[in-house]
Amino acid sequence: MSTATLEGFRVLTARAHLPAWGLPFYDAEIDGDLELAEGARVTLTIADAVFACAVVRGGPRFGRSRYILVGGAGGWSRTLGARAYGVSDLGIPRNHVIEDAAGECGETVEGAPGDVCGPAFVRGEGAASAVLHALAPGAWRVDADGVTRFGAPPETAFVPTTRPRLDLGARSAELAEDSIAALVPGVVIEGLTASDVVHTLVGARLRTTIYGARGGTTERLSLWTALIGALTAELRYAGIFDYRVIYRRGYRIDLQPGLSSGGMPALSAVRVRPGVAGARSEPQIGSLVSVAFLDRSPARPVVCGFDDEGSEFFAPTTTTIDAGEIRLGAQAEHATSAEALAVTLDALCTAIGAAIPGPLAGAGLAAARLAIINAAIPLTAVTSSAPYDPAIAAALAAKTVAGPAIGWPNVRGA
Repeated sequence: MSTATLEGFRVLTARAHLPAWGLPFYDAEIDGDLELAEGARVTLTIADAVFACAVVRGGPRFGRSRYILVGGAGGWSRTLGARAYGVSDLGIPRNHVIEDAAGECGETVEGAPGDVCGPAFVRGEGAASAVLHALAPGAWRVDADGVTRFGAPPETAFVPTTRPRLDLGARSAELAEDSIAALVPGVVIEGLTASDVVHTLVGARLRTTIYGARGGTTERLSLWTALIGALTAELRYAGIFDYRVIYRRGYRIDLQPGLSSGGMPALSAVRVRPGVAGARSEPQIGSLVSVAFLDRSPARPVVCGFDDEGSEFFAPTTTTIDAGEIRLGAQAEHATSAEALAVTLDALCTAIGAAIPGPLAGAGLAAARLAIINAAIPLTAVTSSAPYDPAIAAALAAKTVAGPAIGWPNVRGA
């Protein structure tokens, strides 16, 4: 039987995704009301594994709390200002630039590469993690203790206590282990070296899935893999790929691969195409998105899909729909614009005989009409709905779509 806690509170369900490089993300549902501020440093424990995290978002609701967490201090998703490192005859060491960025965003690093990145270096304004992607691409990770380390994870052999379910075609394995602290990227199970490790806890049921890196397992097979890859390089970008949002600035987002084992690169300032003309969305930090490469070009990535319904990340931070005119269809049930609401209030003013003093417009349009209605109908007034019940019942019976719901039914904007 496995258990999990977040800051001492019992966790009902939890998921931890540990990539060989990039940011680890976690989500946890807690039994009870737990208020945690965004950016707060917290400890998530799953079985015998302890993870140092920071809160991305979440909060209590209906007696339970749900949080999305990121490994470390949460600083790699913060914005850093531009900074120039002047020309030096000795060159600019990579570790100096990385350690400066870590200090500014509140992260701890160990083992940053000390070789020279050039005679000068300019850090552009943007995500702190962009420094890592520029100076140590595919070679940095945030370990369970919250420290950012560099290079490939060390390989360690692991002998399962139960027989794992191996899928050599997908280069994955599923394990049911009560002790998971040693199951991290780099662990080797029956010849499969883990590039991504995903722990999933539901109730007392704990399962771990590991994904091995793509490529050869022998020197000869590795050479054939490299040769075929060189001959079919453009096909590498012919599909649609899972990516995770690690930074957002306006409607451009920075991404890391959903699975580091897939061999895809990190992406920055990617455009978002929700699929509806005139729509713009800002997906949440930590959410998964679908990325396609236009014309199979690595220089033209676009976000073309989002997390599915039921995911904690289903609702974006914002969605904007813009058009010269937005119309409701014949079966639409709700007013969705200020204009439609104004039409409703105008009709109500007419029905109760309340005069509208001249044209009303602007941001206070709806409030002005409500003030007129409140003046015409005392707040203490009570009207029985009995005379209207038969008509309401008949209208509901005649509805041709699923009904009834909260809103302004059957409003048509003028």
